[in-house]
Amino acid sequence: GQLMPDRRLLRRDIRDLGDALGRTLVRQEGEAMLERVETVRLAIRDDRAAAATALASADPDTARRLARAFTTYFHLANVAEQVHRGRDWAARRREAGGGWLAEAVARIAAEEGDDGGGAATDPGSGGARVGPTHRAGPSSGPLADLPDGSRAELQALVDRLHVRPVFTAHPTEAARRTVLAKLRELAGLLDDLEAADGDEAATARAMARLEELIDLLWQTDEIRVARPEVLDEARNAVYYFDELAAGPIPDVLEELTVQLRKLGVEPPLDPAPFALGSWIGGDRDGNPTVGPADTRAVLALQHEHGARRAAALIDELRGDLSVSTRIAPATPELEASLAEDLDALPGLDPRYRRLNAEEPYRLKLTCVREKLANTRRRFAAGSAHVAGLDYLDERALLGELRLIQESLEAHKGGLVAAGRVARAMRAIASTGLRMATLDVREEASAHHAALAQLFDRLGEIETPYMELARDERREVLSAELASRRPLAPDPPPLDDGAARTFGAFAEIRRAHGLYGPACVESYVISMCRGVDDVLAPALLAREAGLLDLGEPAFAALGFVPLLETLEELRRADEFLAELLADPSYRRILALRGDVQEVMLGYSDSNKEGGITASSWQVHRAQQRLRDIAAEHGVRLRLFHGRGGTVARGGGPTHDAILAQPPGTLDGEIKVTEQGEVISDKY
Repeated sequence: GQLMPDRRLLRRDIRDLGDALGRTLVRQEGEAMLERVETVRLAIRDDRAAAATALASADPDTARRLARAFTTYFHLANVAEQVHRGRDWAARRREAGGGWLAEAVARIAAEEGDDGGGAATDPGSGGARVGPTHRAGPSSGPLADLPDGSRAELQALVDRLHVRPVFTAHPTEAARRTVLAKLRELAGLLDDLEAADGDEAATARAMARLEELIDLLWQTDEIRVARPEVLDEARNAVYYFDELAAGPIPDVLEELTVQLRKLGVEPPLDPAPFALGSWIGGDRDGNPTVGPADTRAVLALQHEHGARRAAALIDELRGDLSVSTRIAPATPELEASLAEDLDALPGLDPRYRRLNAEEPYRLKLTCVREKLANTRRRFAAGSAHVAGLDYLDERALLGELRLIQESLEAHKGGLVAAGRVARAMRAIASTGLRMATLDVREEASAHHAALAQLFDRLGEIETPYMELARDERREVLSAELASRRPLAPDPPPLDDGAARTFGAFAEIRRAHGLYGPACVESYVISMCRGVDDVLAPALLAREAGLLDLGEPAFAALGFVPLLETLEELRRADEFLAELLADPSYRRILALRGDVQEVMLGYSDSNKEGGITASSWQVHRAQQRLRDIAAEHGVRLRLFHGRGGTVARGGGPTHDAILAQPPGTLDGEIKVTEQGEVISDKY
């Protein structure tokens, strides 16, 4: 559950921040405003009726300033509580010898094998001691000597491990990026004050900066002048993506690697165990104004930031890897790769060849940096990928870093290979050049409306398409998917609304060509009620060139039904069984690695049946979906559409994951992160 911070210290910090805000109010608005704020504050505590009367008599300008004063105070108090919560988590980790990852590993060790010298705890002990009591060095042995069968089973599970929080734009999040940045800086200053610990000069410096920052917050309008557009929402999300990619993601993945090595298993690099997702720029159902141009602009923004983030990591490595061939040689494979790069990049500044002639790692990374610069230019121009000159996505880049890693390992540089090089590789593998994978979502009826125009134009069906029963539509769509003929020329003759629906698929195909297939992997169908609702977008994807069931067959996009009403949750097993029984769809799924993603809606089912009924039906639906997937030899990936509030399925994510039915977490999970939850958690 949630740890509660030390209330005494928390109250002290909130009091100090309130005093600092009071001084800001005097500087900015005068003594009278501070007195009025204090009058209202005390009246609310002691006599709410009097407070209401006083507020009712305030003129609009005064009321606005009073509201801003209290809003700013609550911002400051919330930041203080978050900082203290973080300190408490750190204290718990120190006392327990690790966090949840270490606790999980210790429990596995206790149940499956020897404890490696008393490091593990009894599963029911609450994890009081979850790691070695000594400082483990690079050569420390594993925590447990697991039986071969257990280790193989665990490695297979870890190979599938993939957690993806999916950021969504949501009207409950109104904070501007500039306000978020200032609040983050405020949190850092609170840490500086704690670290000063009696150092009067350091305390004075931190307090001066803190009061300056509160003045800036007061003079910053936290409400946007205009309604945010899709690209504004994407910039807000990229703020978080940048911050997460800079430290927290590689930190968590590094800890995961360290903990799993205690069990003798290794997390994979590809696919990464953790990655970010987003709906911003792809959620056409949640925001009817989102169109293909928005998707294009958001993907361009993300990839510009992603390429810059990767370049920053490479620059850092380039500065670090000063290994000289006079002392430690490089492998022939790395030397050959470097020679290929130098031939392919004639424009590389000659001084690098001269200065780094005996530093192959640094020279290789300079070439990588140049290719990343070319990639950014290619993204901006929308031009085709040229192998050896730029990157399509992160895969070739990771291959080159692996050559560096192997060369270091072969020449006594194992610590560096497993340290800073591996950390950079994990960060790049997790965020790629895309920062976050974009899901596209559209309401089911939109696909049928577009296909009706194409089928009715052909005149091959006696009954108009929209008048067909669901089973009849399914037969028509399945047969059409199995054929190779196009339904219409490219672009298809459609009215504006249908063209906009089809345009999403055309934009996905363009993005795959420009950025690689990982930029958009899933197409979510909201209000999905039947198999025809899944086959319809699949057929539009076929028309756009995203899949083909002929030879050579391919499927560049996965289709994700969103079950969000109580009725659809109740019959989730029937729906999935019908879907997997369709031969055309089963072929698509085989081309996607036999992994079926299903999204479960919490908000609409909550509205329809209440919190308890919704939770129970979601729980039961997962059990039924699990069983049907197993019968068909398909792996199930569940995507939980949880909101922040309890009414939208919210609650502590850690507890929610532990509460899932057995067998439904087969290594993978996706969870939406919405609105105010994003700023609170990230």
